[in-house]
Amino acid sequence: MDVLLVSYYETVDAEMFENLGLEIIDACLSAKNISSKLIYKEVDSFKNISILDIEEYMEEYKPKIVAIPVFYPNVRYINNMLGELKEKYPGIVTISGGALVSQSPMRVMETYSNIDIGTIGEGEETMPELISYVLNNKDISTVAGIIWRRDGEVVMNETRPPVQLDNYPLPNREILSKKKFKYVRISASRGCFGVCKFCVESRTFKAQQKQASRWRGRNIISVVDEIEEIKNKYGVDTFNIIDNSFEDPTPGEGKEKLRLFAEEILRRNLDIFYTVFFRCETFNEDDYELLLLLKKSGLMYAFLGVESGCDSTLRLFSKIAKKQQNLDTIRLFEKADIYIGYGFILFHPYTSIAEIKENIEFLKEVPYAENMLIYTNKMQIFYDVPFYNLVQRDGLLTSDFSIENPFGYRFQDERMGWALEQTVKMLDTPFKGLWKYSRYIDSVIQKAKKYGTYVNMEQLQEVNHRVKKAISVMNLEYMSKLVELMENDQMDSDMKAIIDSIYPQEQYDALDLELKQMFKKVIFQNRKQDVNKIL
Repeated sequence: MDVLLVSYYETVDAEMFENLGLEIIDACLSAKNISSKLIYKEVDSFKNISILDIEEYMEEYKPKIVAIPVFYPNVRYINNMLGELKEKYPGIVTISGGALVSQSPMRVMETYSNIDIGTIGEGEETMPELISYVLNNKDISTVAGIIWRRDGEVVMNETRPPVQLDNYPLPNREILSKKKFKYVRISASRGCFGVCKFCVESRTFKAQQKQASRWRGRNIISVVDEIEEIKNKYGVDTFNIIDNSFEDPTPGEGKEKLRLFAEEILRRNLDIFYTVFFRCETFNEDDYELLLLLKKSGLMYAFLGVESGCDSTLRLFSKIAKKQQNLDTIRLFEKADIYIGYGFILFHPYTSIAEIKENIEFLKEVPYAENMLIYTNKMQIFYDVPFYNLVQRDGLLTSDFSIENPFGYRFQDERMGWALEQTVKMLDTPFKGLWKYSRYIDSVIQKAKKYGTYVNMEQLQEVNHRVKKAISVMNLEYMSKLVELMENDQMDSDMKAIIDSIYPQEQYDALDLELKQMFKKVIFQNRKQDVNKIL
C-alpha cells in the first residue's frame, strides 16, 4: 500500500461527517494507479487522537505515506499523533492539507513540526504528482502547490493553477456501503465571488494562482449524474450541496443553470431532497417561479449568508448585499415556502450596542428568529485575512490568539464580552431542544409537501409556526433586556431570574406538548402511507 488517507471526526458529527475532499483525492490516486486506503476514525474528542487509532491499518497495509487533513480544532492533536507515528515507523512520510494549510502554510509548517509536507489549495493534481515523486525518491522541489522541509528549513514551492473540475473522477464513495450518513455531500463548484473580509474560502483557492477565478463550477448535468449514481447505488435520497455559492455568478447564465439543474432532476424522476448555500444578492421577486421549480425538484433547505441586519456592519464585512436585499430575499424564500437558515455574526471585535439594537429590529422583521445559535455566534478570525489585519492594527488580538484559537480577541466595547456570555445561557433553557425539534418538523413538512399525498401537513405547519414565533419573541425580548442592562450599567443583575421569566417553563411545557401531540396525530393519520420517506 502506498498511501493511508485518514479522516478524523468527533462522535457528535457521526451522522453528518463525510470528508468529500479525501474521497476525491482517493479517486484521483486510484486513477493514477497509486494504491491508497481511505479510513474514517471516530473519536469522542479530538483530544483523544492517538496512534492506536490507525495502528492496525499501519500493520496491515504498511503504507509508505500517511495523509491527514487538519483543521484548527484538531491540528495540535494530529501533529502529536504524527510524532508518535514517526517514532514507531521511521521513514514514514506525513502529508497534511485543507483550508488551514492553504490559508497559512508557513505558520502551520513552522508550528507543527511533524507534518513533513503541506498541500496548498486543491489536491487533484498535486497529490498524485507529489506521492509519485515521494515513492520514487525524486526531488519534490519542482512539485507545484506544496510546502515542505529541506535540511531543517521550510520551503514553499510555486503555486499551482486552479483545476478544471470536470476533468477528474468522481469521489470514491466506498464509505457509503458501510456507513449511513444523514445526508451525502456534493461539490458542484468551488470558490466564491464574494470578498468578505473575515472569510478564507475565496482566498484558499486564490492561493493557487493570484489571478484565479473566485468561482468555478462543474457541468450541471454531471452533477445530476453523480446524484443519480449515488441514489441508485447506495439508496441515498438526501444531499447537501456544500458549495459556498451554488449559483453561478455569470450574468444571465447562473439562474439558467439552476433551472437546468431542477429540470434535469425532474426529467429523470429522481426522488431526492437537497440543501444549498445561496447569496442574498442573487435573488429578487422575478425569481419566485424559479424557487418554486427548485422546491419541486427537492430543495428543502437554503442557507443564506446574511451575517448582519445593519448596513454599516455589512460594509465593515465587505458584504455585497445590503440590509434591504437580505430582508427581501428572506421574505422571498418564505413566500416560496422554502425552509431557510442564515449566517448571522452578532458578535465581532467592533460590535456596539447600537448595532445590536439595529439587529434586533431587523430580526423582528424576518418571518422567524427562533434559531438560538444566531444570537451566540462570535466571529472567527484567521491569520492574514483582511479582518485579521484590521483587528491586529487596532490592538484587539489577545495573547491566546493562534491558529488553534480564532476567537482570541477582545471587544472594543468590553461590555460585549458580558453580553456574549449571557446569550450562551439561552442554550441552557429547554427551548433549545424545542427549537431543534421544530427544525426537524420543518424538514418533515418540506418532504411531505413535495409528494403532495400526505394529509394535514398544513395543520402541523401552523402549530410549528406558532412554536417558532413564540421562541422568536422570547429570544428578541431577551436580547432587548441585555441591551437595557448594559445601557443602565446593571450587568450584575440576577440573570437566572431574568432568563426564567422570559423563558418560562410552563410555556415550554405547553408548546412542547402541543407540537408533539400534533406531530403524532398527523403521522397516525398518514399511517397507510410510507411515512419513513419523510421522517
